[in-house]
Amino acid sequence: LADERDLEGAIQSYNKALAINPNYTDAHFNKAMTLTDNSDFEGAMVCFQQVIRNQPDRADAHYNMGIILREQGMQGDAIKAYKKALAIKPDYPEAFQNIAGVLKEQGDFEEAIRFYSKANMKNSKASILECLYFSKKYREFNLHLDSISEEDPADIRVASISAFVADQLEQKDTYPFCRNPLQLVKISHVKDHISEPDIFINNILDEMNKEKAVWEPHSKTTKGGFHTGNRLFSNPSKNMKILEELIKEELTLFKAKFENSECVLFKQWPDQLKINAWYVRQLQSGYQESHIHPGGWVSGVFYLKTVEAPIKQEGAIEFGLHGYDYPMIKDDYPRRIHQPCNGEFVLFPSSLFHKTIPVIKDVERCVIAFDLVG
Repeated sequence: LADERDLEGAIQSYNKALAINPNYTDAHFNKAMTLTDNSDFEGAMVCFQQVIRNQPDRADAHYNMGIILREQGMQGDAIKAYKKALAIKPDYPEAFQNIAGVLKEQGDFEEAIRFYSKANMKNSKASILECLYFSKKYREFNLHLDSISEEDPADIRVASISAFVADQLEQKDTYPFCRNPLQLVKISHVKDHISEPDIFINNILDEMNKEKAVWEPHSKTTKGGFHTGNRLFSNPSKNMKILEELIKEELTLFKAKFENSECVLFKQWPDQLKINAWYVRQLQSGYQESHIHPGGWVSGVFYLKTVEAPIKQEGAIEFGLHGYDYPMIKDDYPRRIHQPCNGEFVLFPSSLFHKTIPVIKDVERCVIAFDLVG
């Protein structure tokens, strides 16, 4: 149930298990993880504390308590919890990574780099680059970037920070994944593929509104809206199967249009078109914070319901080089805004920052977002 984003149903099932066996430690742990996903941090903390009472040497419980403490702004306590996890499990890369993240938030960039190096996880390389940029060590940044370019030319987060810093410092972007992401945005319409697009869109919309969705889920960028899990194509209906094939066609067209751009994005194009997709329904004041899709290769949006006669570009998608908490030397970085209409496909590199301009009217904005995953 939790995997299907029915978080309330999952919690009820865990409660039933615990009513039968109050010392069922795994049930306490899984309930805590689900409560965390549902942003009930207080309830999750109670469950993790019970896990630790039952199994004091459970490193993952201490680690996840650290995540909750960090979410609540208790950074010092979070580091203590992560270090307890490391005392039990010294080779716990996620704990090193999260300690580094707290140190980075506190501005201790040198120490953060040390812990990121110990973590040596997928996001560690980009995080080290961010620390070097934040501390204005631009020469070290470029040297480290050159090293990464040779070892791993297809890190999505590295591509994002590289493009941003190159623009800010007015230097050449040397990272080869996708040097000009703003130029690689493709816009098309479902009517190019099927004869009755309005009927198709409404059928998909009806199906999506029956999917289990979570309001402003933890760790997602959706604000003022609902968000489903990313497995919409795991057991697709007839209409969803058609949509999956249309997205694959659009991805093939995207590649054909831009593959002469000499990017690793196309040189290492995935052999199989595997797609993760999820549904987002935003209400009045809803928006998406600026973000990238580190787990994707190419990302996209299929628009089911957009804002008619928009005010101040509400509901539009904005692409740009700036995101997260990157400090700006100059604020006139390149950006591009597109006001979508129902039935449009918009595809772009997963390394390109994008956000939604907040909806002003009392209307819904409904989309299916997707990633081509490598």
